[in-house]
Amino acid sequence: MKVIRVSLSDSNRPHIEQREDYENSVFRKQYDLCFSMVDAILAANKAIKIEAGFECNNNIIVFDGERGSGKTSCILSVANMLTEEDKNTDSFFDQMDYHFLKECRFLKLPMLEPSFFDKEHNAVTLFVSRLYKAYLNLNKCNEDKDLKLKLLNQFVIVQQSIKCIFGDFEPKDGLEYLVSLSSAIDLRIALFNLVDLFLKYNQ
Repeated sequence: MKVIRVSLSDSNRPHIEQREDYENSVFRKQYDLCFSMVDAILAANKAIKIEAGFECNNNIIVFDGERGSGKTSCILSVANMLTEEDKNTDSFFDQMDYHFLKECRFLKLPMLEPSFFDKEHNAVTLFVSRLYKAYLNLNKCNEDKDLKLKLLNQFVIVQQSIKCIFGDFEPKDGLEYLVSLSSAIDLRIALFNLVDLFLKYNQ
């Protein structure tokens, strides 16, 4: 039997659930759907890496619903359950039929506030800034210096592509114009490599 708890003090704030709340949560159906989607994305990406010449699939999951229906609470709870450390010996995902979820570690970044968006800042630039802040907060004692250098260099490459696309860059000739046009493709690859290097550095 599911239990609904109402806290008047939290009526205007997201309610973030833990793994221990999963069984009796009113969002359990949504949690299961999201976990299955993440598991399918991980499975597809692993299969694609084996096949040469293929790019990774889209990995965006949309939480849709009316205002006040619990979208923010649901997405933050999913992120929390994916990153929460297990308190018991048995893994949380070992009890479910999600083969790839239990093989992965997840990283949770702070939410991107739409109020920060303006002519100079968008979802891409804010994501990169959040990722860089997460890197600064790692404070690793025994770090791989070569990997750290590659990661920092990749931040620079991403920033250069972002400047070409979203900055005040004005091509002076045809060659610079072509470079600017190719920046969108470069940015996609650069972001993929940046996240990949960051996750390796964070292990």
